[in-house]
Amino acid sequence: LRLEIAEFAGVQTIPVRILGAFTALESDVEGWILVAITLLIVVPLAWLTLRALGRWIEAPQSPSGDRFRPTVRWPAVAVWLIVLIQLAPLVALLRVAFDAPIQAGEIELMTTTLASESLRGLVVALAVVWFGFSVAESGRLRSSTVLLLALPLLLPGSLIGLALVESVQHHLPIAVAETTLLLSIAQGVRFSAVGVLFGWLAVNSIPLAERHAAAWVEERPRRYRVYLVRCLPILSTGLLVVFALILGEVECAHLLSPAGYLPPVLALYQMLHFRFDEQAAQVSLSLILACSLVTLSLMRWGRGLR
Repeated sequence: LRLEIAEFAGVQTIPVRILGAFTALESDVEGWILVAITLLIVVPLAWLTLRALGRWIEAPQSPSGDRFRPTVRWPAVAVWLIVLIQLAPLVALLRVAFDAPIQAGEIELMTTTLASESLRGLVVALAVVWFGFSVAESGRLRSSTVLLLALPLLLPGSLIGLALVESVQHHLPIAVAETTLLLSIAQGVRFSAVGVLFGWLAVNSIPLAERHAAAWVEERPRRYRVYLVRCLPILSTGLLVVFALILGEVECAHLLSPAGYLPPVLALYQMLHFRFDEQAAQVSLSLILACSLVTLSLMRWGRGLR
């Protein structure tokens, strides 16, 4: 559907060009894609198959002579296969990104602007996840509350941006309107349901016996010393998910970004619109790198807490 919309709008995005390369039998692009697919899918599949067969052959024998067959963790294998399939477009992205040198404006966009946007996204994601954890921990989560919080997520994000532009933005002082405050509020409201979902999962992951035992502790120590410590692994995952959603959010960023401020995601869409594919690929790689750094930092922080 996205490819059809892009073709209808006349936007030659990177997936459209890849499909065009297959259709037109462009040997150079097609060869790179076929090599990437072969290396990232066929080789890992063969390695996993040989490893499973090796474990099957070397399984220990029981006293009766039968071999103990190890249990294959098919969900983990499926997750790794999905990750490998998702990495295939990354190879094509690298191929396009290195076709042109990086310009000075793109370096500023991929360093200073991306760093400030990542910091803002982390702060908003932290507020969203903390709100969801507080709502779930208080035990006041009702179906009507979930429906009310899910509406901004299900509806188009442009509705939230238009509502804030029409009703709030022109009443704010110029010093406040020129900041990203409204943008942060809009994105926080839009993804609040995701924070509530991860807060509910984190609280309900605690065994019922421990929750009953913690009920005898006062409210503030119970929240910070019992629930928060046990919920940190799931809450950190929710923080990463909300951060990625904020970093890739387009509608509110387009309507509520202050003048002179261009988030990396909007710059990426503009480059795709004007067919600056090499520059768009470079910005895409910088976004992937930012999400990867945040993921690694959260993983290392989580291991330290354990």
